[in-house]
Amino acid sequence: MLRYIVHRSLISLVMVLGVGTVVFFLIHLVPGDVVNVILGGGQASQEQYQKIRQNLGLDKPLYKQYGIWLSKMVQGDLGTSLITERKVGPDILRQVPRTSS
Repeated sequence: MLRYIVHRSLISLVMVLGVGTVVFFLIHLVPGDVVNVILGGGQASQEQYQKIRQNLGLDKPLYKQYGIWLSKMVQGDLGTSLITERKVGPDILRQVPRTSS
């Protein structure tokens, strides 16, 4: 029984990592720029644009962005919402009881 639980846990871990990786790279293929959305579509200065890109880590190469994202996921840090500017993890946990029946 223990062997079965360990096996299923490892499969689940690989699946979550695989799906997360695919989603990470798909997000980078979507047209548009999140910084333009945050700034309201080209109404900001170049300095503001670059500062937000730097704060979000978008000025780094994609493989470094992926490494940072992966290390944060392993630590359980799901990031900060661009809309509410709150941590995403607690917001998700707060909604979990509503989804269970």
